[in-house]
This record gives sequence, structure tokens and C-alpha cells, in this order.
Amino acid sequence: MPRKKLTPEDAVRLLRRAGGVPVFAHPGLSDRDELVPALVAAGLMGIECYYSEHSATQRGAYVDLCRRYDLVATGGSDFHGPSVRAAVLGNPTVPLAAWDALQAKAALARASRPA
Repeated sequence: MPRKKLTPEDAVRLLRRAGGVPVFAHPGLSDRDELVPALVAAGLMGIECYYSEHSATQRGAYVDLCRRYDLVATGGSDFHGPSVRAAVLGNPTVPLAAWDALQAKAALARASRPA
């Protein structure tokens, strides 16, 4: 079956139509920070700020972007199993406030989902 390619903006819009919370995952690895304003315009709701391969400077910059655009600062270990990568389950730690903010964004996403 042929795969359909989506632009990042189209992917964000699709997730929002489905009632999801689109989050830009480990942006420090993609080096595509210039996409953030267009993704926000498309409905982006978060950025993965707390990520094991982000430097402290990157993490701070992404947290600042979240504040600027009213996005949730999420995080995770990106652990896919011990044989997949060097990620450690539960590292880095993510502030509990991120969970609360993510739940609030999820409620907003469900409430604003088109009928």
C-alpha cells in the first residue's frame, strides 16, 4: 500500500481534527526550530523539552518557546527497549506540572474538536 506523505503542518491539523494533542517530539534532533511558528498556526499544542539528548541550553530554549506560544512543555525518555538505543527508562525526569498541563491541553483538544 502506498504511503501518504504529510507536511508537518498537515500532520498537526490531522491530529487536532482527531482530538489529539500534537507535540513536536525531540526537536533538538531535527534542527527544524524554524517550523515552530507555522506548526503553532496549524494547531501545535506542545514541544518535547525534557529529552535525554537535549542539552540544558536546548531544554531552556524549548521551555521558553513553550511559554512564548502557550504550549505544554512535555518530555520523555524515548525508551524503546534496551537493544534499540542508549536511552534509560525514566530519564530525564519531567516536572509533574507537565502532566497537569498536558491533561489541560487534552481537554482543550477534545472540546475544540470539529463535529
